[in-house]
Parts: sequence; C-alpha cells; structure tokens
Amino acid sequence: MKTTIKSAQISRTSVSSVISGNVAGISLALSKDQRKMIRKGMAVLEQPVSATRVFKADMVIIKGSGIDGTTIKAGYHTMAHILHVKQDVRVEKIELHDDSQVMIDSEDEIVVRPGNRAKITFRFMRRKEFIQPGMRMLFRDGHVCGVGVITATVEEKEDEVVTMMKNMLKE
Repeated sequence: MKTTIKSAQISRTSVSSVISGNVAGISLALSKDQRKMIRKGMAVLEQPVSATRVFKADMVIIKGSGIDGTTIKAGYHTMAHILHVKQDVRVEKIELHDDSQVMIDSEDEIVVRPGNRAKITFRFMRRKEFIQPGMRMLFRDGHVCGVGVITATVEEKEDEVVTMMKNMLKE
C-alpha cells in the first residue's frame, strides 16, 4: 500500500531518514481502512516477502531461579520474543546436540532441561510472522528461559496447515 511517512524515530530520537536494516518507529498517514490492515511490529519492505509459521532454532535452556526440574518436550507452549515479534509458540520437535546428554521421558520422547542445548522446531500459534535465519530469539515461561538463534524457516504447504488445524480442533 502506498502512503506518506509523517515522522520517523530511532531510539526515540527524531531522524530525517532511515537506512535499510535500521529498526525505527514511523508514523504513517493512513485512512481508517488502511489502519485496520496495519498492526504494531510490522516490517516495511520494498518487495513482499513470505511470512512463516514454523521455524528452527539452536537454543540453550537457562536454569531458572529455584526450579531445576522443569522439562521441555514436544507440545510445550511458551512465549517467544524475536526482535519486534512477541507471540505464543509450541515446540514441535527437539533434536539434541551431540555434546548434550540424551534425556528420554517415560513415553520415549526427547526432553530438554535447564543447562541443555538443542535444535528445536517451533510453531507460531496465532499467525505467520516475518522472521529470518540469524535473528536472535528468547523464550520464557515462568522461571524457565531459553536463548538462541534462528537457523531456518520451514515452508508449509496449505494442506499441512489445514490438517494441523483439524487435529487441534479434535483435541
């Protein structure tokens, strides 16, 4: 959509121009209909880019204060923070790194505890987001925290999304 930029700020300081790669707040001249299409945290890009719902990240689980018995396995829900994105995610798959101890719970699922490193596949719960490999990620849930870097985004076929939604509705 074409519009006019009324003002721009970088770190709450007014600037006259913004260079590609900068994180900035901009004020746009929009009609009421255009405002409904915009939400906080969106990226301004020259060309349309596909957003993704599923991504992989190399993560390190950090020990929480007072609680060491927390386990993370497939199906775990948490809040992810990736630059401007803050959204609920679900753990789809866990692959432990070679130097990590293999931990398996009673149902033969791989689990991650504080102090472990793993490659974890996440799925955004609400909507697709614009993320790229190399972005830093943080997740938190109470006393459990994880930090890492996004390594890949996974392209989904529409059929997989429909099947996944049907399975969620059955549960």
